[in-house]
Amino acid sequence: MGILAGGKARRFGGDKLHHPVGDKPLIDIVYSKVASLGYDVYIITSEDRAKSFATRGYEVLVDKYLIGPIGGVITALQNDSALIVAGDMPFLDKDFLKEIIHVSRRGMCTVIPTHSKGLLEPLHAVYNKCILDELISYVNGGGRSLQWFFKHRSHLYVPYHVKNKKQMRSFYNINTKEDLHALTYKEIYSR
Repeated sequence: MGILAGGKARRFGGDKLHHPVGDKPLIDIVYSKVASLGYDVYIITSEDRAKSFATRGYEVLVDKYLIGPIGGVITALQNDSALIVAGDMPFLDKDFLKEIIHVSRRGMCTVIPTHSKGLLEPLHAVYNKCILDELISYVNGGGRSLQWFFKHRSHLYVPYHVKNKKQMRSFYNINTKEDLHALTYKEIYSR
């Protein structure tokens, strides 16, 4: 399991993953939800941010690509197949995550939630290691967008069609302080 934590959080105006939400930093909320699935969890981040997560007791994988989320996915896949989520998603739904993991095991495939006329959620997906070479080739050719990569290589993943509003809520991510302050702590901690 990998939690992407390499962004600069420019829109947030500071380190949003260490920003407190109630009595916990945002990263702790996301980590506890992913860890509750019972697998090893890694924080995937840049070299300069690795220490801030390691001192909190998290296992860290250092993203040496530094080209956005796709570099974090490649970093995770160099370790093993993995569920990948973004570190700023406080509403991760444990049952939803279990379901996409289950679907991925059927054919040992990459599974990406899909909704709204085919919109993909690649930062809330299960990646199979077998796509690693194609991802690296795409990046070596200058590609950076996971959306574009999968839209043009639909044979590499199985779409998981989102079933309800609770699953849709899992994709909510915190980009600004306003996004965070619009939420209630009860809403975040109750999921």
